[in-house]
Amino acid sequence: LIGDFYAACMDESGIEKAGISPLKQYFAQIDSIKNVKDLQHQIAVMHNLGIPVLFGFGGGPDIKNSTMTIANAGQGGLSLPNRDNYTKGDEKSAETRAKFREYMANMFKLIGDDEDNARRHAFSVMQFQTRLANASKAQVELRNPDARYNKVTLAQAAEVTTNFSWNDYLATRNVPALTEFNLGQPDFFKEVKGVVAHGKLGPDGVFRADQVLAKHDENYMPPEAAAALKNAQAGAPQQASTTLLAKP
Repeated sequence: LIGDFYAACMDESGIEKAGISPLKQYFAQIDSIKNVKDLQHQIAVMHNLGIPVLFGFGGGPDIKNSTMTIANAGQGGLSLPNRDNYTKGDEKSAETRAKFREYMANMFKLIGDDEDNARRHAFSVMQFQTRLANASKAQVELRNPDARYNKVTLAQAAEVTTNFSWNDYLATRNVPALTEFNLGQPDFFKEVKGVVAHGKLGPDGVFRADQVLAKHDENYMPPEAAAALKNAQAGAPQQASTTLLAKP
């Protein structure tokens, strides 16, 4: 199996010849999404393929009872390494976001989008992921085990994500019957509920959030950067403006 995988990755001419053909079956599945229930089902299907859409889910040791192995659901859905890449207002973070949008636009062009649609879809991806990032815990916070542990029953999980059926998700994932699992970051999953509840499926097949926590326009600044700028302006307003007013 490892040899086949290596050979497939090294077959550059075969990869170029195939183009996006190997992905078309997955695009067709996504195109078939017509409502929130279909969207939830597709999330589970893609998780079965090892694609960590929206959040992570898997088995692992119970960090408060080492004799147990439990299911864990945790924050995810970000292409960039962590939330800071989306929320920090420094020049380097702004450059990273700009390059990510450019990268995403190029990916959309490779699958057939024209320039305008590619940029529009890249914007939607960034908008969506920024909302998830704002609801995610920072890496420093996750060093605290309690920030990654919140064991709940299925009924309690349903109260957090009222429009997401964990029973349907677990059934699609073929997870053995369970009565409780670790819902690692409840605030993140509340936001996932909001993303699904406050979104809509457009005629072009793009699922968009109607309400976002961060706008990507030239006047937007993440809260952390805005606070830092306000504090800095008292002593060196010109310097603060230069270093912190970076466009995402």
